[in-house]
Amino acid sequence: MIKYNKSEIDRLIYKYRANDPFTREELIYLYSIEDTMVFHPDNGWQAQDDRVGLMRGGKNWAEDMAVVLGCSKEQVAKNVDEIRQDTKAYVGELVPGVFTKLPSDIEYVNTYGQKNCFDLAIGGNSARQLETEMLEEGVNISKEAHDIMTNPDFKVSEKSVSVRLIKISRFYFNDLKSDLIYGRAKELGLELCPEEVAVYYRLQYTNQPEYENVCVCAESLSSSGENDRIFVLENKGGILGLSYREKNESILAGSAQLNLIFKLPGTEEITVNNSF
Repeated sequence: MIKYNKSEIDRLIYKYRANDPFTREELIYLYSIEDTMVFHPDNGWQAQDDRVGLMRGGKNWAEDMAVVLGCSKEQVAKNVDEIRQDTKAYVGELVPGVFTKLPSDIEYVNTYGQKNCFDLAIGGNSARQLETEMLEEGVNISKEAHDIMTNPDFKVSEKSVSVRLIKISRFYFNDLKSDLIYGRAKELGLELCPEEVAVYYRLQYTNQPEYENVCVCAESLSSSGENDRIFVLENKGGILGLSYREKNESILAGSAQLNLIFKLPGTEEITVNNSF
């Protein structure tokens, strides 16, 4: 992420209001900037500079993405009918089944220039090894997250495998309760993550902004689905953490930025039960 710079935004807003075209470098900056949040006692978390959103919202998102990615306009799909095998970005409505229609190597889905589809290597370690590594890295593991990892039903991959994931804003979901979020994700064609994804992503995601919470929507510990979990990656005062929320529990409605992790369709992985 590129850090917010007020003087650069001053310069860009002048060009924007003069209707001057942005260069590729300027577009990359505009769409990659970390939208720094500040807390107001009366209004909660808000963007530090509303002009960033103003410029993003007032420009042609699809055309700008083509410039940023260095591809043709036809490779940026604005709706399902425009999706092709060589589509590099999708900036359209999330309709039922949309993720089953996108190419497997898609990297940008309704994101402002930041890759939000990616591969994550998981597997090859026991739950005990994973927890030990997190503790060595200074990760604060909640009691509830610890209890889940020590559950005999917590599954980890025996061999190293790769899963393809998407990080997507909660604003594409109408509710903050996990059962409704899971239902909406299934409708869109997304899948739940293997449980260990939360741990591996926690170990990898060391530059998490302090105001962001990331919920890894994971498979149930039981075949009945009664114990569906949402693992939460947090950054509280610079201390990275891993916790979780129960099914049907409202997830972090007061957080400044809430993103959800799901598995993209078509990824195969082999899991086995590993005792702690």
